[in-house]
Amino acid sequence: MKELTHEQLYHQCDLSQLNVSSTDELNTFDDILGQARALQAIQFGVGMPHDGYNIFALGSQGVGKKTLISRTLRREKKSVAHRTLRDWCYVHNFLVPHQPSKLSFPCGQAHVFKATFGAVMKALDAAIPALVNDADYHVQVNSFFQKLRKKHEDSSEVSHYLSAVVNDVLKNTEDFVRDYGSGKNEYEPCHLKIRYRVNVIVEHEAQSELPVIYEDYPSYHNLIGFFDQTSVMGAVSTDFTLIRPGALHQANGGYLVLDALNLLQSPHAWAALKQALRSKKIRIESLNKVHNLSCNVSIDPEVIPLDIKIILMGERSVYYSIYEEDRDVAELFKVIADCNDTLAWTVENEKNYIQLIVRLIRDNKLLPFSMAAVGRIVEASARCAGSSRKLSVHMGVIQDLLFESNYWAQQNKNKIVDKKHVIEALDQQTFRGNRAKIEYQDEMLHHDILIDVRGERVGTLNALTIVENGGIGFGVPCRITGVTRLGEGEIINIEREIDMSGAIHSKGVSILSAFIGSRFGQQQWLSFSASLVFEQLYNEIDGDSASLAELCVLFSSLALTPFKQSIAITGSVNQHGEVQVIGGVNQKIEGFFDLCQERGLTGEQGVIIPCANVTDLMLHDHLIESVKARQFHIYPVSCVDDALEILSGLVSVAMTENGEYVPDTLHYLIHQRLKKYTEYRHEHGIAGKQSDADDTDSLYP
Repeated sequence: MKELTHEQLYHQCDLSQLNVSSTDELNTFDDILGQARALQAIQFGVGMPHDGYNIFALGSQGVGKKTLISRTLRREKKSVAHRTLRDWCYVHNFLVPHQPSKLSFPCGQAHVFKATFGAVMKALDAAIPALVNDADYHVQVNSFFQKLRKKHEDSSEVSHYLSAVVNDVLKNTEDFVRDYGSGKNEYEPCHLKIRYRVNVIVEHEAQSELPVIYEDYPSYHNLIGFFDQTSVMGAVSTDFTLIRPGALHQANGGYLVLDALNLLQSPHAWAALKQALRSKKIRIESLNKVHNLSCNVSIDPEVIPLDIKIILMGERSVYYSIYEEDRDVAELFKVIADCNDTLAWTVENEKNYIQLIVRLIRDNKLLPFSMAAVGRIVEASARCAGSSRKLSVHMGVIQDLLFESNYWAQQNKNKIVDKKHVIEALDQQTFRGNRAKIEYQDEMLHHDILIDVRGERVGTLNALTIVENGGIGFGVPCRITGVTRLGEGEIINIEREIDMSGAIHSKGVSILSAFIGSRFGQQQWLSFSASLVFEQLYNEIDGDSASLAELCVLFSSLALTPFKQSIAITGSVNQHGEVQVIGGVNQKIEGFFDLCQERGLTGEQGVIIPCANVTDLMLHDHLIESVKARQFHIYPVSCVDDALEILSGLVSVAMTENGEYVPDTLHYLIHQRLKKYTEYRHEHGIAGKQSDADDTDSLYP
């Protein structure tokens, strides 16, 4: 079987054609790379004036969702014609005191009104004792507000409020005269004059751009606002001057960006946001009122109209979870901005990617990088993407690598970051995170975990799996064993029997049953039973990347043919025996190679992988050198028969002219054993008994 050459195991980034020596000689890439779909979705959502076209930005952590959103909004927030901003205030409601009234003003005018109104009230307060006995006292009081009324004659709510103030002053003239010069504490909530204050809760500059608010902790009160309380001699109270705005107020007329997971983890926040979006109003309520609990101190401020665009950010799993539990998310967030994790490694994308790296270097004031160092970072990006054809857009990971490479260059007192510093940074990352892998490998070296890398065994193979430990994943071999016996044709997944098998793994085992039935159950009963197990694994097993290994174990056990333990195997298989792509191929290969290297390479060891994974290979240098020296081998296979022949050294299947299996092929050996099982069943009655399987030694060829 043809194996891979060392040239096929890594995609090198050759930057020699650029004819530059360092990043100091390159331009930067200032656009958004690799997110054309998400960018267009955000632009569409921002421009849509209709209800429900809020945006949910999906993507893995670190792909730059927040950067994409902030840059897009920075460009778009000046050009959205259908949105306008207002300043907002709360004032006393003279008819219903516990329901403060709202006032709105053009941008920059709320504080002007507050200052002017305060000056009028101060002048009036001083003048009333002298005016109270005038015959035209009512006219005099009204005259104090003439300019304010004229200025705000287009605002009915301001005009109404000023009229209410005049009426209240005229109604309470005696209180003004009595308090004049008394020195009474005017900040006491029950004091008369507090009701003539103006509480500005939202203000903007005069020519202000649309606000973009990022609320990192979107709790219920941080979203919709709240009212403070004050205590005087043990008595707790509140009023309109203690109303505090929430993120919805601050972003009203503009954009509010929230982390979806943080929103869901804040009690009542998601429900409050939905209510605000549906009603297009911001209603400030205490949680006691929401829960219908008694509250001695409460006010009910007038609602403020809401005109806002909400942008939620979260991983895909968060959106899917919300959607399954609450279909309202699809109605309120009609625009999905799905961010890519990778982009194709093309010549054009490589050029832009390098210029993006240059921008990160300059923005963070790092040392210049040699082109060899930049090339190694591009290669690390491909490794992060899990493919030699793609580059990762997890720029947080790339930025960390730049920082750490810069650190090692500085530690060595170099003026430029070279390839060796990038390699040092990568090695140190591996070293810091490989404690669990080393411990696992030590257990295999000391035979606490049984893994053979030499010789042959019947019904035993080394599968390859990924172990996740605190976000750090590494590949390890795992022994799969299988036994077969007289039975009814069932394949028992021992992990499933004890609830340690995930749904995908159980599905994979069911596919094995279908394949075995298709190959050997066309002309005879499958008079056998089989058991499969992952030895010495004690956590739940899921995924189907071991189904090829499990199928090969079954063949070995049924044919009573030993398979090589020096070759590990990974791959998914379908009902037709076709080998399918799997994830984590680089880590899996390296996990088995590391164990073989520790025990001593013999020149026979290697791994079997799906052909579809060949273009994903970005393997470590020392492994590539071993392949080059023919001390380690990587075999790509497209069907189960290819894998069987590598593992057994026999032909898997061949037919005579009469349509029978050629002797000494694997299929012939299995067919002969199944034939003896069937004959044994017939000799003991068609129904058969499980106890009959106790005497099966005579069945073995």
